[in-house]
Amino acid sequence: MRSLLLLIILCTASSLVAQGDASVELNTLPPWMQTLVTGKKAAKYTKPSAKPLHTNAFIGTWTVQLPSKRRLEYWGDAHRMLFQEFADGPTPKRATYVDLAANVRMNVSWYGQGAAIVVEDLYIPQAGYFREIWNDTVVATGRTDTVMGQRCKEVQGIDGNNDSSTYWQTDVEPALFADMGVWASWLCREGELKFLSALSSTKAGPALRADWTKRTYGPEAGSILFTSITPGKQAMPAWDLMPNRTAERRFAWINNSGTGRLPAWMRSYLGGLPPDSLPLAYTPAPIDRGIPDNVFIGTLTAETPTTYIGAHKDTTIRLAKYSYWADARRAVLQLEDPDDEGYLFYAVDLDADVVMASHNEGHSYVIPKLAIASLEEVGLKEFGDGLDMPMTATEHTRKLLGHTCTLYTTNERFLSHFWIPEKEVLNPVFDMRRWMVQRMGQKMKD
Repeated sequence: MRSLLLLIILCTASSLVAQGDASVELNTLPPWMQTLVTGKKAAKYTKPSAKPLHTNAFIGTWTVQLPSKRRLEYWGDAHRMLFQEFADGPTPKRATYVDLAANVRMNVSWYGQGAAIVVEDLYIPQAGYFREIWNDTVVATGRTDTVMGQRCKEVQGIDGNNDSSTYWQTDVEPALFADMGVWASWLCREGELKFLSALSSTKAGPALRADWTKRTYGPEAGSILFTSITPGKQAMPAWDLMPNRTAERRFAWINNSGTGRLPAWMRSYLGGLPPDSLPLAYTPAPIDRGIPDNVFIGTLTAETPTTYIGAHKDTTIRLAKYSYWADARRAVLQLEDPDDEGYLFYAVDLDADVVMASHNEGHSYVIPKLAIASLEEVGLKEFGDGLDMPMTATEHTRKLLGHTCTLYTTNERFLSHFWIPEKEVLNPVFDMRRWMVQRMGQKMKD
């Protein structure tokens, strides 16, 4: 009875996982990938408008010995690549199909009589691509060794943790190593493919072999080396992927499956996919929060320059830039401040009862999160009626954006000079205070 109950639980869990996988829209895959997944002629392909990420100069095959004693066999042409990971048998344990023109990859693993396929983006800006084996300095040891029949110079690298690596440099097939220098780090999260970047090290240069000691913060000691390189066109190795379970993991589709009801103008910032029916069905209907129309309708740009004096008395001007657009019921506010707060995006639709915001630090390798919420908890409560401090008018005036302004001074330490227009000018900040989220308001306090 217990065994039967356990079997039911396991089956239920498996079905839940399967239901959680978003189905792949086949027409978004390149035709050759469609055929691999379905075993049939490809449907009409929706070709991406972006340029290829890279065009390989090396056409051919190669094999490397991996740290786990497995081997990796590669096949590639200008835009298509296949990485096959073998253990002992003639059939690969894993395979990675890549299309550089479509920025897509398929990670394949075999189980029983079928294959599990995960479709992912190949390259995502600011996703955090790194090199597993890296060096701060590289020096020649004066020794040489023979690898693949080639005489190679030995160099040693040291990283910031005093971990060492040894490389055997080569000048054969420069096109191959130039290609690897572009895309090897994009595979940094995929099992032992992450070690490929060691053979195209930025500091050590192209290498036919790389050895490394146990890293202080990283992998165990290991080695990777080429065992063969064969240039020239060849047929792509064929493996049976049928039957298969295919899961969608590209960010455009993942984001869309988690995005509920948004007005069309707001959704256009996220992509061109139609709304997903499930989150759409569970999004609460908009509520009238009683927020009045924006008084300021139009656009605004502003800058906040900050002067930094370095240790050597060198002066740097850092600039934070604001841009704002609004009509009566909608607004978009953006901040570009790469040297401090990073990049902030804030959009609001008062009729749709929704706010969409994102904070990109700009100096880390974390994909920025997008927050979508109703207008239930918005408003800068402490804002009041603006600045409340004694000001003294001076005789100084100047024209700013066509408005005659008078200089007022205060005794405040950081806010002491204000140029105030003689005639009243609409200030969008008094609109923002009604629909700005407190946390984002602090980021944009200027």
